[in-house]
Parts: sequence; C-alpha cells; structure tokens
Amino acid sequence: MNEIYKNAPLIEAIFEIRFPAEISIKCKTDLFYNKIKANFPLLGILPPGAPHIYDFLNKEKNEIIRVGLDRISYHAKKYEGGFSKFQEDALKYLYCFIDTYQIEKISRTGLRYVNHIPIVKIDGVIPLEKYINFGYRLPSKNIPNKFELLNTILVVRIDGGKLKILIEAKQMPDITKTDILVLDFDFIFSGKLDVKKIVEYIAESHGHTKAIFEDLISEEYKKVIEGDKP
Repeated sequence: MNEIYKNAPLIEAIFEIRFPAEISIKCKTDLFYNKIKANFPLLGILPPGAPHIYDFLNKEKNEIIRVGLDRISYHAKKYEGGFSKFQEDALKYLYCFIDTYQIEKISRTGLRYVNHIPIVKIDGVIPLEKYINFGYRLPSKNIPNKFELLNTILVVRIDGGKLKILIEAKQMPDITKTDILVLDFDFIFSGKLDVKKIVEYIAESHGHTKAIFEDLISEEYKKVIEGDKP
C-alpha cells in the first residue's frame, strides 16, 4: 500500500465500479474483450452462482479483469509500481469498458486492499501488539487479552464514503500452514456518483485507506515491512 515498504504484506489490490445493469454487456462481451485480449488472453473459471460474470486473466495470472452485467473490476496481485501504477492500469481498462458500452451512470466504487501478515503465536496466543494497534475493551478484568482466534469486521463512515475493515487471524490452507493476520480494507462510495469523477473517487479512497493502514500497524511491524528488521 505504500511505495516505501520493501516487505509489504499486500497480496491483492482491487478497484471496482458498479452501474445499472446493462443486458447488452452479456450479448456483446466480445466488444470489450477484443480490445483487451492481447494483454488478457485467458478466460477464468466463473465463480459458483455467477453465470453472467467473466474473468479475463493475463498470462502470468496476476492481473484479472472481472466483468458482469452491472460491474467491472480490476484485480492486481502485484503492486510493484505502487498506487500510481495500479491506478493507471485500473483506470485504463475501466475507461475502455465505459467507452465501449457507453456507461453514463455509476452507483458504487470500491477500492480494496487485502493484506496477509505472517504471525508467530506465543503459547498458542496471538500477540496482537507486535503487529497492529488494535484491541478490545472487555467488560471484565477476568477476561484476559489472550486470543487464540480473532475475527472482527468494522464499518466506519469517512467523508461521504465508508471503510469496511476485516481483521482476522487464520491459518493458510496450503502445505506451510502459516499463521497469518488478515487486514482487508474496502473503501466504498455509493449513491448517485459522477462517472467523470472516478479518478477522484479512487484517489480519495486510497488516501483514507493508506492513512488508516499506517495508523493500524504497530511500530514494530512497520520496521519489518520497511526492511529494517527481519
């Protein structure tokens, strides 16, 4: 999320816009696909229960464009150029889509960052203070702050938008079984939005999300992602 972080925990960045459903997108998906297929030649497997959603992937499968009757999103699993590069790429394809289908109204924008922070439990307990500035105000001194599991969702309103924050401790399902702390941010603007202001929505969403991420991570973990600590 920040260009100065050498060891950023970001695994995926997503920008999505939604608009009133347009049935012609289903019938004429090829109009858009023909414009992007040089960079996104692979057709992804459709999510269960989503017959009208198409995934187009690049050869490395680290970029995805997801198209539906009422939405389009750009997904990046690499973030090497920071936000500026991500924004440039996302808007290039989204504006291409908007021009292709003459989208005049949008109802929602969402900028999402998914972070996986590897953690080391101590005697089976998550040492939250080592990684993030977050805790609970429990009703009794008899309830210790010794958490083996953690799953919290917060939605906060910020300057006309809202930020959904997921904080979850879990184990990776792969062979490593690594314990991770998930920080999942999704900044949303919704309502009668101006299609001409998409660049403003994504920039403002990034500004708020970045500030909260930097407030939330601990000073100890910040040294890790800055590369000052192993």
